[in-house]
Amino acid sequence: MHSNQFHWLIKFSFLKKKTSGSGYPLASLIMIVVLSVSVLFASRMSSRKFSIAAYIDQLMTLPEDQIDIGLVSLNLSKEFYPDLNIEAYSKKIDQLAQKVNVETRGSNQPPHRIWALNEVLFRQEGYGYDKETIQFGGFGPDHLNYLNHILDTKQGNCLSLTTLYLAVAQRLDYPIYPVLAPMHSFLRYVDPITEKSYNIEVTTGGIINPDPYYVKTFGISDKAIKAGTYLRIMKNREFSGILLTQNWLTHSHKARFDNNFSYLEKSIALAPLNPNAYRLLHDSHIYLSAADEGGQSFNYHDLVDQYTKTVDELGYVAMENTPYVKEGWTK
Repeated sequence: MHSNQFHWLIKFSFLKKKTSGSGYPLASLIMIVVLSVSVLFASRMSSRKFSIAAYIDQLMTLPEDQIDIGLVSLNLSKEFYPDLNIEAYSKKIDQLAQKVNVETRGSNQPPHRIWALNEVLFRQEGYGYDKETIQFGGFGPDHLNYLNHILDTKQGNCLSLTTLYLAVAQRLDYPIYPVLAPMHSFLRYVDPITEKSYNIEVTTGGIINPDPYYVKTFGISDKAIKAGTYLRIMKNREFSGILLTQNWLTHSHKARFDNNFSYLEKSIALAPLNPNAYRLLHDSHIYLSAADEGGQSFNYHDLVDQYTKTVDELGYVAMENTPYVKEGWTK
């Protein structure tokens, strides 16, 4: 993915009195070369203008070991922030990783590594949970979901905090993975030697919560756990699908997509157990079925039935049905 970013640095000194064999001042010849290269570069850049559709197609084919979550998130963010400098933000992730590496002092012990990540991200750098998220009923405005925004403001929601933490951990090659709960995400460190795991709750400064906490707090059923919908570590490819779902949601909040579901379909291709994508397809087709006047309602009903079955099999839990919300956490 770095191949799409070109960086040119041309340095030259004005050479007085020295000439080339043709008699032209060397500085003039160098300037001509510089201008020629600049024109060529501009031409290449215009022909390589960022295309979110092309990027998503590329993402769909990337093998797991070539998926850098930080770069995936930044590229997807670029759809809504066209002037976003991906390399500059990627360097910010590298800088955070370097600070964490200093704090670990070479330790490979999970508690020490988790402490170092929490120390740098939450205490030294001040990244945290944005209060707007609570005011908006647990979701917050769309910008809170994007990695570039949290890197700029240091405020995010569960998705952007999870993405940031994961992006930094991946640069350090730590065995940390994203995990889903109903309308929530967190992280899990899995020790490859002992197989002991640590759930990291990024919305509260990286505290460790056991699985039963999430089961009780979010009302997760045994069916959902057995189906692999919730509380299962995801691969980077799957989490990319979760991030892509958010792009569709951002479009839908701006009333842009109508019945274009390609993002959700590709999200499911990346993350086949993505409960939110199935539920969004379900709800969208209910709306289309009710609004349609052109004879497509029968097909919409069939799709609604199909998505209803899938959502049920996955053990999907709507946010409003979780104990977390019912007990008045947003107040």
